[in-house]
Amino acid sequence: MGIVIGLIIIVVLCIVGLFLINNVEGKIESDRISKVEELISRHNIKISKRYDAMLGFTLINDTENKCLWCIYGGSNTVKRMKYRDIMQVELTEDDASISVTSRGSQLGGAIVGGALAGGVGAVIGGLSGKQTQKRTVKSIKLVITLDDLDNPFFNIEFARFPKPVETSNREYIVAHQDAFTWFKLMEVIIKRTEQEQAQGQTEIVQ
Repeated sequence: MGIVIGLIIIVVLCIVGLFLINNVEGKIESDRISKVEELISRHNIKISKRYDAMLGFTLINDTENKCLWCIYGGSNTVKRMKYRDIMQVELTEDDASISVTSRGSQLGGAIVGGALAGGVGAVIGGLSGKQTQKRTVKSIKLVITLDDLDNPFFNIEFARFPKPVETSNREYIVAHQDAFTWFKLMEVIIKRTEQEQAQGQTEIVQ
């Protein structure tokens, strides 16, 4: 009888603990979002597309001001990336290049990945997003190269798993799709900005 009561107490304590943890995490996320909204208003950010990441940042495409914004509400940090300053965007998994697009390139290309998680090589189609070979992934990032001598690159981490997950895992699929969507968006931004600059130079020559 005493064992049963002890088990019941343990179960109740676990439930209460989970409830308290969820409440604390919910309060932290609520405070972060409130801070993000405050920063959006303070910097007069116009939202064309927005992504609130589980890792605690908000990514915004602002077509009116021609900027990308990365906001970390928890640390009151705001990173502004003007379209014209974006030189290159690279999609990486476990710090290995998967696809990259840069100024002067017509197409984003697949990169041969050596020494990936588990020692498995991969070729992943940059434009199609289709994997031909890859077993596990632990992190997914976008690495943005900027025309800035003081801070020439900026990392945006879309996923960081406690341990490598298979590419058939739903968490990986969702995170990869999010990262790939923003990669393609930045690819379009790079292409259009390049076209606008070329057109402006042509008008000056004429």
